[in-house]
Amino acid sequence: MAFMDELMEALTVDKIFRVILGWIGYGLVFYSLANIVLPRWGLESREHAGTRYFIANCMVSGGFTAYCATLGVETIMNLGDDFLYDTYPPLVSYSRFAFIYFTYDLVSFFIVYVSQRKQLPPSIILTVLGYCTHRGDFVLHHLGMAFFLLPIVSFVVPNKGHIVFAVIVLHEVSTPLLHVCQIYRALKKMDSLTFKVCAILFLITFFIFRVCAFPYLYWRFMRYKHMNSLVEVVMHLPWYCNFGSFSIVILQYFWLVRIGKTYGKVLWPQLFKTE
Repeated sequence: MAFMDELMEALTVDKIFRVILGWIGYGLVFYSLANIVLPRWGLESREHAGTRYFIANCMVSGGFTAYCATLGVETIMNLGDDFLYDTYPPLVSYSRFAFIYFTYDLVSFFIVYVSQRKQLPPSIILTVLGYCTHRGDFVLHHLGMAFFLLPIVSFVVPNKGHIVFAVIVLHEVSTPLLHVCQIYRALKKMDSLTFKVCAILFLITFFIFRVCAFPYLYWRFMRYKHMNSLVEVVMHLPWYCNFGSFSIVILQYFWLVRIGKTYGKVLWPQLFKTE
């Protein structure tokens, strides 16, 4: 009940108005890139509509994730040694700003999905269901961030555990590089030096800031509690913390292998020969 009371108090007319303005702002940037800027790059035909909207989505997302990465680095640098109670107020502000982005991105990628389809189902409901099925991982990630993790940061624990959320935000360090690679793939320029350099840097940063993120948190907690090994940390924490952390690490490792194979075929074709 306390959480719901805080949530209702937070939903003032002013804040709702800011959310709407944020949606409009993101939408205008997305629309302008897709229909004004990118057509001047030789993507003006209707056949290129899907590519234009996809690249526009990557550019907007790349800008947001670059901001996330910067904020994550700032937060880590400004937090002290108190693992639980050191705070960095801009991180809470980010959580409210990020809600606008994740909800916008669900809609913008739906537009990308529709623009890339030659034939759509007869109703909008079936189209939405097809989108959720085709990009289920993407939809679940954004819904989870917008309606679960971000409200927790804003209302449940706004004054503790910022190190955990900062490390989660740092996951995005690799994402701008991924968006650059996706843009080059969409433009069929995967042989370029820029694509290859960004792909290698993406794989390196993905491993450091995603796969190693929660082991780093366990190490920080070990130092905070003056423990002697990570095994003690695992035994000390509740089972659901360990389950959640291990699940995220396994998921990140799965994505690293999957994306690594895709880019490895371009970067090191001799090592990834297909029959």
